[in-house]
Amino acid sequence: MKRLRVEMKEISEEQREIKVGQKKVREKFEAIELECEELRKETILITQQTANTQIRLALMFQILKARQNQELDKATILTHALREREPTKEALMVEDLVATLRSPSMPSNGSLPLFGLVVVYYLFGLGHGHG
Repeated sequence: MKRLRVEMKEISEEQREIKVGQKKVREKFEAIELECEELRKETILITQQTANTQIRLALMFQILKARQNQELDKATILTHALREREPTKEALMVEDLVATLRSPSMPSNGSLPLFGLVVVYYLFGLGHGHG
């Protein structure tokens, strides 16, 4: 009987240790999930910033080309468009579009191609004083 009690006590201690271990694993998993979500947000932000930079560079190139071709009216319009950009408003709009593109109905490998963002920027005229 005494031996049985000792074994039961050992089993209870092992079960307690297992529960503690499971709790630690669960906490680590939750921390990893939070970190992954933060990394996803940072990735989206970097992608948005990269797309914004590409658009700005494209505008600058078009301005230089217009000036080179003596199309000063076009250069003025493009320069004005470049100056009117509103990144905060633009980022919010793109964030909504990214969320839509990442919806379960859209086939994806978990990433949004940069080209897709650039196309969205151009199609909707984001950052050019519209919207």
